[in-house]
Amino acid sequence: MDKKDVHSICKCQKENKHRSSRFFECIQLLAAFLVPIAIAVYTFVQNDNDQAIALANREKDLEIAQNQRAQDLQIAEDQQKANILAAYETFLVDHLNRYGMTLNGSTSARFVARFKTLTAVNQLDRNRKTYLIRSLFEAKLIVNDYNSNDPKGSGIISLEDADLSEISLAHRTLKYLSLPKTNLTRSLFADADLSCVNFYSTILIDSDFSNAYILEIKNCFLKSNEYNRTIFTEAIMNNTNLFHADFIFTDFTQAILVHANMRYFICIACLFVNTNMFRADLSFSRMAMHCNFQLTNLTETVLLSASFSEVIFIETIFTRIQTTEIRFEQCSFSSINFTNCTFDKSLIVQSNFSNIYFNNVNLRESIIKNVHFINISMQNTNLSSTIFNQCIFINVDFNDAILTNVTFHKCIFQSSLIRNKQNLQVTSFNGSIFS
Repeated sequence: MDKKDVHSICKCQKENKHRSSRFFECIQLLAAFLVPIAIAVYTFVQNDNDQAIALANREKDLEIAQNQRAQDLQIAEDQQKANILAAYETFLVDHLNRYGMTLNGSTSARFVARFKTLTAVNQLDRNRKTYLIRSLFEAKLIVNDYNSNDPKGSGIISLEDADLSEISLAHRTLKYLSLPKTNLTRSLFADADLSCVNFYSTILIDSDFSNAYILEIKNCFLKSNEYNRTIFTEAIMNNTNLFHADFIFTDFTQAILVHANMRYFICIACLFVNTNMFRADLSFSRMAMHCNFQLTNLTETVLLSASFSEVIFIETIFTRIQTTEIRFEQCSFSSINFTNCTFDKSLIVQSNFSNIYFNNVNLRESIIKNVHFINISMQNTNLSSTIFNQCIFINVDFNDAILTNVTFHKCIFQSSLIRNKQNLQVTSFNGSIFS
């Protein structure tokens, strides 16, 4: 190796050493620049985390404080309601001791009792309301009795206009309970004995009367001819649950039973005069013994397998009813328009129809026996495969009625029109008489 090569090698080594030195210096410079940035970023992130933790802790503390405050307020409110009830009980005991259990018929004493009672009721929760109402009932202060001169009036203490919503009187004997013109929305009366109760013009929306019952008391109020039954007159009973309830001698005149659940409902000798039963469900229900449905609105009611025996229908609204297997026995229909209804596979026995207009009615595959039809129009009525046995038709217009496979057995036709084309549709007129 000559001197020139050695010199070149030394020069290269010096240059490499110089480059390494410069690279190291760059690394140091970069580190000196990045470390403060890293520290700053860490500090920022840590501060942000600390702030988030602090905020979360503050929110948790605030939530705990709010919950504690709400609990304290609830305890205070509960104690306040307890004090209100206790104060009312003290007042009532003193008032009754002073004026007697009937308040001696004193108008002023009854006014004071009503004022104090309404003031207390309107400040109590539903459980304490329930307790108060039960106490007043057991003390016979909100009942009518057999000799009442005003069955639809209040008892000794009037609670008219009181908000008694959501109280529970289920599974109790409530004979002669009188709560007219009160608000009993969403209240419970399931399995209760409601004999001779007075709910005149009472709000009973969404209330539960399932399995409630009324005993056989024909005359609840001896001195009244107009109101001698259990009273639901003019009551507002939208969406009320009457499932499997068993009533007798009950007055629902002018009551509102829109969308009511009346499945399996039994009502004997009941009044539904001018009652609104729009879209009520009466499936499997049973109405009997001179129930009165005069002027009743049965629009779109559900009547699946419902049974009506000895029932009066006068100017009743039968509109858009779609049902099957309904039963009418010894019923009377007068001055009624049946419009857009279906009563297929039904049984009609020993009943009378007079001044009836059938329009777009289906009465297919039904059995109709010993029924009188007088002044009837059967426009667009489908009677296919129906059997008429020993029926009388007087001034009946079968024009446009569908009589395919219909059987008339021992029927009498007087001044009734069946066209030749319809005669061909009929299966049999066996034993029938035309005059």
